[in-house]
Amino acid sequence: MRKPGWFAVACVVLLATGCSKSKRGGGASAGGAQPTPDAVFKGFMQALSDGDGELAASFYLSDEQIDAALEPGGDCNPKLELRRARDKTRGMAKEIKAEGGALEFLSGSGKEQSVAKGANFEGCTAKMDFTISNYDVEFVQKKGAERKERKTNKMVVKLADGWYLADD
Repeated sequence: MRKPGWFAVACVVLLATGCSKSKRGGGASAGGAQPTPDAVFKGFMQALSDGDGELAASFYLSDEQIDAALEPGGDCNPKLELRRARDKTRGMAKEIKAEGGALEFLSGSGKEQSVAKGANFEGCTAKMDFTISNYDVEFVQKKGAERKERKTNKMVVKLADGWYLADD
């Protein structure tokens, strides 16, 4: 049985994350906190295109940030979900690079919503104030002459130091 290539995997994972390759070439910007949601997706997608899975994974909230922001409750387990997303991202970056693929961020938009300390957030309790945005992202998957435009909606979170990816 033939293993699906990165392009098929990217369709699934990217519709579950988002991605881009910089037109300026070179490596992706530093991961971690970003000044805007667009910057999150531009850097994330470029890192994936460059085959840098560790850098791409660093655009997600860390376990420490999740611990500081949320108190788990019920079925709420964001650390497990984000660990899986980071692991998928690392593997996908290797496949994209090996197969000569690229991802290109086109545009993004979303409405910001404040979450107050003590509020219920997806089954967890907020331990601090933060901002979320369910962000609509348009991007292109490229491999050779093949080019497919895609859309996805992903949550990004703004903590005191900047924006991060927050769901898989």
